Amino acid sequence: MDSLRQRWAIEKSKIIWLFLWIAIQIGLWVYKFLWYYNRTEIVALGIAKACAICICFNMAFMLCLITKTINTCFRRIGLAGILPLNFNVYFHGMMGVMILALGFTHAVAHLSKDFVVLSTADEPSELNDLMDKIDRPHTFTEVKPYTYWLF
Repeated sequence: MDSLRQRWAIEKSKIIWLFLWIAIQIGLWVYKFLWYYNRTEIVALGIAKACAICICFNMAFMLCLITKTINTCFRRIGLAGILPLNFNVYFHGMMGVMILALGFTHAVAHLSKDFVVLSTADEPSELNDLMDKIDRPHTFTEVKPYTYWLF
């Protein structure tokens, strides 16, 4: 029991950051999956987009922890006590495995979505209509043209 308390005292911040990282992953995944599933009702598209947003988060977080210049800047402004900068190699490995798994799931979900579309089309003309519905569903809100101007 005493060794468990000592272990907790040493590894406390690593365990807290690990659970926080997993909670953020689950929150992002569920949010994006439900967002796409409620608009398209295609499970594979929701899975693919949910994995994509988790990959983006992991890549950005990994960049913050591994880049030496950013790491040094965080230490200078006092974020070393908040961010897990001392465990950057450990989290780099964890995020690498997560990115690999999410990337594989993302690819499989996109391929399964395309397989469903190809198998439901009876004629080649229907295929274009189905792909347009899936890639740009009509239930999405109107997309405004992109502009570089802020006003």
